[in-house]
Amino acid sequence: MASVVEQVQVSNDISLFRQQNSPYWQARFKVAGKWYTRTTKRTEQTQAAFRAAELRSEVQTKISQGIPLRTDIFETLAQEVIEQLEAEYAETSRRCFKDYIQAIRNYLIPFFGKTKLAEIDKGAVESFNDWRKNKWDENYNKLPSKSVLLNHNAALNRIFDLAVDKGQMSPMKRPKLTAKHGLATGTRKSFSVEEVNQVLDECKRWIPLGKKQISKDTRQLLELYVHFILATGIRVGTEIDNLRWKDIKKTEFIGSRGEKKECFEITIAVGKTADRKGKRIIRMLAENVEYIFVELKRFNNATSSEDYIFALPDGKRSKELNRNFKQVLTKLGIANKSEFTLYSLRHTYITRRLEEGISPALISRHCGTSIDMLEKHYNHAFYMDESAGHGSNYHGGSLVSNVKLDELEEYIGAGEILIKKAERNAFFDELLEDGMILKK
Repeated sequence: MASVVEQVQVSNDISLFRQQNSPYWQARFKVAGKWYTRTTKRTEQTQAAFRAAELRSEVQTKISQGIPLRTDIFETLAQEVIEQLEAEYAETSRRCFKDYIQAIRNYLIPFFGKTKLAEIDKGAVESFNDWRKNKWDENYNKLPSKSVLLNHNAALNRIFDLAVDKGQMSPMKRPKLTAKHGLATGTRKSFSVEEVNQVLDECKRWIPLGKKQISKDTRQLLELYVHFILATGIRVGTEIDNLRWKDIKKTEFIGSRGEKKECFEITIAVGKTADRKGKRIIRMLAENVEYIFVELKRFNNATSSEDYIFALPDGKRSKELNRNFKQVLTKLGIANKSEFTLYSLRHTYITRRLEEGISPALISRHCGTSIDMLEKHYNHAFYMDESAGHGSNYHGGSLVSNVKLDELEEYIGAGEILIKKAERNAFFDELLEDGMILKK
C-alpha cells in the first residue's frame, strides 16, 4: 500500500492527501455520516480543494436521488444472469431459459454491453427498441412479434432485478418495459396437405445426398421427427427432445362400441405443460405412430429404456434439425421460409384436427394448450361447412359446441386422440362445468 506523503484539512468534512506513487491529490470527505475517497485528478492544492467540494456535492446528490454511487457495466451482470439461467435450464429443461440466454447474447449484450447499469433509462431502452426493430427488418424483413419482445423483456428484467439487488440500479429509476410495438402473433402458420406431402417426399429424397455419414444420419432423424410431429402434435424442442424409450408404452384401449384397439401411451415428463404431478400423458392409436417407433429403434440402435428416442446412432441428440428443415423448405420454395419452422408442423396437426371436427376440449388436453390459445390462434379452423365431419357443431368461430356426451364418446373411441374409459366421467364433468358440451 502506498504511503501518504502530505495531508491537508480543508474543512471538518473534507481533507486532501497525496500518496507516494501519484502526483494527484486524493479527496476524503464525509456524507451522511459515511466517509468516501475519490481522486481529484488535480496536482495543484487549491484546484484540488475546489474539486473535492464538487465531488462531495455529487455524492450528496446521488444519495438523495437514490442513484447508485458505483455500478458495473451491463455485460458484467448479463454474464452472471446467463450463468443463473444455464443452471435453471439444467435443472428444469424449460425452453424459456434458453430463449432468455439467446436474447441476452444476441441482442442485449451487443447493444447495452459497455453501458453502465445506472445509465440505462427510458431513453436508452427506446434506443434499443429502434435498433432491434432495424435489425429485424434487415435480417427478416419484418418486425419482431409480440412474443419475441416479451422474451427479450423477461431476459432484460432478470438483469435489472440483479442490478437492483446489488444496489447498482435504483428501483425508482428502473425503466418499465412493454411489448406494445410487437406484431401480434395472430393465426399460426400451417402447411397445406399438398405442402406436407412435398416436405415428406423431400426429406426422404434428401437423405442419401449427404456427403458425410453425420449429414445422412441427421437428415434421416429429421424425416422421422417430421412424421412424429405430424402424427402427434407434440411440442417441438423440449417435449420431443426429452422423450426416452421408457416414456412410451403399448397398451389396449376399449372403444365406445366395446372393440379393442391398440394404442401407445406417451408420457411427457419434461415440457411447458406437464401437470401438477410433473407429467402429461397422451394416447395415440398404434396405427398412427408404431411405424415411427419401429424405424427409430432400427435407426439409433437403442438398447436402454433410458436412451433418448430422437437420437442419432451415437445416442446424442442433434442440434441441426431446425437448420436442416429450413433447407428442405428452401429447396421446395414453400412460402417464406422465415415464417415456417418445425413448429409449423404442430400448428398443422392442430389445424387439421379442428377441421375434422375433433372437440377443442380434447385437442387442448392432448396438446397441452388452453382453449383460449386455440381460440386466439386457430379460430380460422372453426369456419367450416356441413361436409366437414362434425364441423357444423362450431358456429361463428365459437369454441362452445353442441356436442352431446354420446357424440363425444364417438370422438374419443374412434378418433386419433384417446382418453381412457376410467378418466371419462371426470373429464365429462369438467367439460360440462366449462360449458364446452351440453348435457343430454
